[in-house]
Amino acid sequence: MPKQVLDITDTIPQQYRQKMIDVISIIGDAKIEESIERFSIYINSKKDDFSTGFIGYVDITPLGDICDAFIKPPLWMIPPRYYLTCEKKYYPETTLRFKESEIDEIKCTPYVNIGGIRAEIGVCAQYAVRMALMIMSLSKAPSVPELNFEANQTTLSGGIEREQSAGWNGQEIQKIIERNKYGAFLYARYKCPKCQKIVLNLICEHCRTPINDRPNSQPSIENIYAYVESGIPVILGVQNTKWLSWWEDGDVPHALVAIGHTMTEDGGIDGLIVHDESRYPYQVLKEPLKEGKRLEDIIINAVVPIPREVIVDYELAKQMAISVMVENKIKPNDIFRPFLTDPHHAKKLLGEKIQRIHLEEFNYPDLVKKDFLESYMDRFVWLFEISRIKNEKRHYLGDVVISATKPELLAYNFLESKLYMFKNKKREISVKSY
Repeated sequence: MPKQVLDITDTIPQQYRQKMIDVISIIGDAKIEESIERFSIYINSKKDDFSTGFIGYVDITPLGDICDAFIKPPLWMIPPRYYLTCEKKYYPETTLRFKESEIDEIKCTPYVNIGGIRAEIGVCAQYAVRMALMIMSLSKAPSVPELNFEANQTTLSGGIEREQSAGWNGQEIQKIIERNKYGAFLYARYKCPKCQKIVLNLICEHCRTPINDRPNSQPSIENIYAYVESGIPVILGVQNTKWLSWWEDGDVPHALVAIGHTMTEDGGIDGLIVHDESRYPYQVLKEPLKEGKRLEDIIINAVVPIPREVIVDYELAKQMAISVMVENKIKPNDIFRPFLTDPHHAKKLLGEKIQRIHLEEFNYPDLVKKDFLESYMDRFVWLFEISRIKNEKRHYLGDVVISATKPELLAYNFLESKLYMFKNKKREISVKSY
């Protein structure tokens, strides 16, 4: 396959961020020969503190537009402030016999850009859906024309006569994801039935109409974080681009894909890392926003693609976990880290086969670890890791495991009371102390 190397010379690490923003524009403006199908991107530096090497590749369409980009995140985007939870290892799909750590392997979160002629095929929502499906399962992600054709045939009001420039709303995004082998949870702001404006309270702030039937689930930093922390990209509907710091102009609704989060010194979540398919990858959506807006003011919906077996959403799992915590005298305001995972990963965490380096060292008897490793769990589970900040360090308090395939408690471990519960291989409940 013909390749062209784009050599970007950088002199100081701080310029890396701007260079990553510029990469998309550089390629978009380049005169690309028809034979070129991929750009390999290299950073070249004379500084000892800035590595030289391959940072990713960008695939090019036959029309000369960017198709998919696989670019490493900025060097400064690392813990304990930045967490790219949707990051995975990728290599070109055209590689027939791949060996690990070969030159084309790249650890990143895939990105899709809609510049050039591709903007006539669809708008931000369609490309956000493709990008989220790529992150979930790269080899099975349909193209935007395929998504458009399927949506026009099956899910969109207006059918084939509908203009692509109209975009998709939250419910339509949910439906098209569900038709592509995933389930989907929709979190949406409620519109006042009288004035049709977004309502945040029990009385409409615009026309003072009482609101009696608001939905239970609205988008919040908390529930978006719960899914992003699980490695699940979340499609965000933003009320207006004018509040985004990286948009110099614009005054329209927009779709983004959340791929990570930012964290404060005391363990709080204070922002989201997003891909903006209309602008740049790896942008930070964090307060303060323009005009003093809060994140929860501008996010009007969030669509979460999830495995089809998952029917227990974060809110229900959290409610059950807090109930167990209260029963065992653990304060609900202690820090808990929620994430959706498979039983093998959960067992390894509970059995300490995976070290949790962000927590202070904790030990419990090997018999407890053995019980957890041999316990019964469902196909997907919600694991709530509980901790408390003390002397500027995070101390482990315990775990609660809730089934994600049915509302059921599967396990817990509380270090202070030395009490734990699990289901044995016969699915019988065992409660023990140590």
